[in-house]
Amino acid sequence: MNRDVEYNVRTLIGLLVIAAGVIGGIFMAWWLSFEGDIIDIIHIVKMKLPGWMWIVLRIGLSGVAGILFLSIFVVLAIMIFSGGSRK
Repeated sequence: MNRDVEYNVRTLIGLLVIAAGVIGGIFMAWWLSFEGDIIDIIHIVKMKLPGWMWIVLRIGLSGVAGILFLSIFVVLAIMIFSGGSRK
């Protein structure tokens, strides 16, 4: 594959991932502000789950948040430090 094409594909994928994250975050903030109350939503979900399942859910959500943060960090690092010089 041509180096310019590889560089452009990597850049495009990185920008799309970042844009999707930003748009998703803005939508989630809007929804929680106007359509739902996060405390009520968490309380309703928690009351319907057994105690052990709530702990498992919290651990899983923490893991997902950590993986998401790490993936955004890696994408940004690749975009910044990749050797995709355009000669």
